[in-house]
Amino acid sequence: MVETLRHTGVRVEELLELTQLAIVSHRLPDTGEVIPLLQIVPSKTNQERLLVVTPELASVLASVVSRLRAIGGGSIPLVARHDAHERAWGPPLPHLFQRNRDYRSKVIIAEMVNQLLARAGDRMGVCNAACEPIKVTAHDFRRMFATEMVTGGLPIHIAAKILGHNRLVTTQGYTAVFDEELIRSYRAFLDGRRSVCPAEEYREPTNAEWTEFQQHFQTPKA
Repeated sequence: MVETLRHTGVRVEELLELTQLAIVSHRLPDTGEVIPLLQIVPSKTNQERLLVVTPELASVLASVVSRLRAIGGGSIPLVARHDAHERAWGPPLPHLFQRNRDYRSKVIIAEMVNQLLARAGDRMGVCNAACEPIKVTAHDFRRMFATEMVTGGLPIHIAAKILGHNRLVTTQGYTAVFDEELIRSYRAFLDGRRSVCPAEEYREPTNAEWTEFQQHFQTPKA
């Protein structure tokens, strides 16, 4: 579950809705290369989306499928899932995140996901700067995924599509861009702008100009 959340940024409800049928493929028309995809059918909105499956995620999903087939005697057990939002049971499907409880296969619920994450965090003993245990929820992985996409250079409107957001402002609220990253990005922007502008527009200031600039902030304002 951690690897799926980390590599996709899906909502916890979307994670638990994943079935074997969600693993699809697409052949690129220009090269013929087959790309594995994960089909997300969100319960929160009516907009489906496709996510590219990284090699790391493909390995994890293959392990999940293999484990479930071993439990089900060659095929993934078909399990009905209760939708808390719709307050209804869905049809029996080969859900990827299920477990056997009381001799029956059941889809893991959202509360259990966060409980499992909390237990994993306790075992790792990861703490913050104040030596306080760090509590990670499934939604934290969605925020981290969004931040990594945007700080990695992916346009925010593309990140919004991947996350399933209808508004860019929602995606902006998910990203945690630190001051250092802002400074680094802005300096890269300035370097790029200077490379296409006349050099005389970016001459170094004289000592007198620099002194005048510094004194400007030291002079009391009326």
